Parts: sequence; structure tokens; C-alpha cells
Amino acid sequence: MASTRDAIPKPSERYRDALRGALEYRYAAVLSFRDDAKRFAPDGGPDCPMATRTEVEIEAVHEMRVWAKRTREMLRMLRDCGVRGGVRKALRAIDQANDALGPVREADVTLCRIQAEAAVAPESERPGLEWLIAELQAQLRDQFPLMRDALESLEREGIDDKIARVVRG
Repeated sequence: MASTRDAIPKPSERYRDALRGALEYRYAAVLSFRDDAKRFAPDGGPDCPMATRTEVEIEAVHEMRVWAKRTREMLRMLRDCGVRGGVRKALRAIDQANDALGPVREADVTLCRIQAEAAVAPESERPGLEWLIAELQAQLRDQFPLMRDALESLEREGIDDKIARVVRG
């Protein structure tokens, strides 16, 4: 009796080529945000706790995270179609980058929201909100080096070349 796996039709070469094209497009988007995301700096002065961030850098972290997720899904589809040649290593590196981008983005979004609430909160609630703001800033300071290392590891490990190899087939 044939296994269920044998019953699944093999993807056509046209389908694989389409996935490779989609991967190339998505990874190019990841790269377009990498330098700005690495410049995201969580340190600032007391009056503006995140003063060194710019809107470009904040948005770059978000966009890179979105495009890294899309790239990851393309890599998973290619892997599931039997494509080899660096797919697993590229997938692992993209996962690590995405895992590092997530906590930075989530802490930043939460921090912005709490800062906005603190600005209009009653005086009795401000000490608690200020404590929470300080905790989120500390979390960002802790997570930022991990994010930067993960993004730099994409370069160190030659993921760009591995992705290019997968795209070429």
C-alpha cells in the first residue's frame, strides 16, 4: 500500500519557479529595510525616552518583520516542494531574525501607547505608568543588541548568497 506522502502530487517546475520569484521579491524587501532597522536605537534623554529613534527606523523594524515573515513562508513552501540548496539554513536565519525583531517591535508599540496614555492620565496613575515606561525602555535596551546581532548574522552567514542560490534553482 502506498503511503499518503506518495499520493501527494509533486509540484510542477512552473510552480517552483513562481515560488522562487516570490522569494526573490520578498527577500529584496527584507534587505531594503535592514540598514534602517539596525540603526533603531533605544537610548534617549529623560524628556524624550526614545529620542534617538526616527520614524524611518521604527517603521523599518516593522516592515522588516512583516517581510521576513513573508520570506519565511516562501522558504517553507519551497522546502515542502523538495527544493534544497540552502533552504533550511536560510529558513533558520530568517527565523532567528524574525524572533529578534518581534520583541523590539512589540515593546516599541506598547511603549508608544503607554506614553500616550501617561500624557493624559490622572496624576494618581502616573507613577505606575512611569514605572511601566521604564520597564519597556529597559526591555528595548536589552532586546536591541539581540536584534542587531540577528540582522548582522544574515550578512555574516551569507544568507544573501543562499537565498540567491535558491532563487537560481
